[in-house]
Amino acid sequence: MLPGNPALKVLLAHQGLRVERSRCVQHRFKPTGCDRCFKVCPSGAIRWTDDGLHWEEAECQRCLLCVAACPTGALIGKELPFVLTLKKLSTEQHPVLACSGRPATAGHASLPCLGLLSSPELLLVMSMALGRSFQLNLTECSACPNTEILTPLKASAAQVAEIVDHVSLIEDSAELVFCERGVNRREFFTMLRQQSKVAACSLADALQDPPEVSFGDKSLPARRLLLLQLLKRLPTARRKELTGQLFPEIMFSSEDCSSCTGCVGICPTGALLPPAGQGDPPTAHVQNCTECHLCTSFCRSGAIQIRPGKLSRMTSNIQPSRF
Repeated sequence: MLPGNPALKVLLAHQGLRVERSRCVQHRFKPTGCDRCFKVCPSGAIRWTDDGLHWEEAECQRCLLCVAACPTGALIGKELPFVLTLKKLSTEQHPVLACSGRPATAGHASLPCLGLLSSPELLLVMSMALGRSFQLNLTECSACPNTEILTPLKASAAQVAEIVDHVSLIEDSAELVFCERGVNRREFFTMLRQQSKVAACSLADALQDPPEVSFGDKSLPARRLLLLQLLKRLPTARRKELTGQLFPEIMFSSEDCSSCTGCVGICPTGALLPPAGQGDPPTAHVQNCTECHLCTSFCRSGAIQIRPGKLSRMTSNIQPSRF
């Protein structure tokens, strides 16, 4: 049964969430105390039960804040064609992204809720892929049941602006720069040719949807895979600069590390690999580290420290527990 609020029924048009428990930090090792998705959910639809991580569809507002907050991709928004959305925007001179949950909002493309972009990493992907200024149409957000997204979305945009200053958050319709195309047949095909030329030079056009992975496999969240695709296409100097800024530093204490490789096994993203030699600590692949803190919580000797990169500082803080 859908919630009684008729405005929510519009938001419930898409299929909601898929929960991948094998990706969930608490499911892999409960003492981590990860509660990012619980904290951001405005309706309590995401919670921990006796059976583990649970999503209550009838209570969900489809704000996608939990999807944005999860560091390992355990919560996956269904019907979110993010790459296709980027490609649509890339053909526009002044791209505007709207919310399909609020049909009155104008835009060249839309997401079910712009709360998804409260993930600075995903908003950074959008900014880098488009490579130019674009607008988020927030003119209906204050009247929406999901108005809670505004605060984290504004924080996300401010953080991304430290790296790429392309995004404008538009809450006043008078400030919105949107031109909807109305064309005849000849103009339509001319427009397609022009768009293909623009798209050919676009980083967004080069992006591919991340592949599906088998249940339980080590894998990265889709937004990190997209970011890595983009980084590979940047000039070498810029790629090295961003790699040094964005990703954390993983440090092992040579005195405390026993080379047991338990952290390698517990890591869900493949950021930790087996040691290069006998008695050595694990090898760190920092581009794969999403700072879920499973390794620091799991290591009995406390041999692992993570110095956050800019992406980590952008996301919600989590204080990992130890046993």
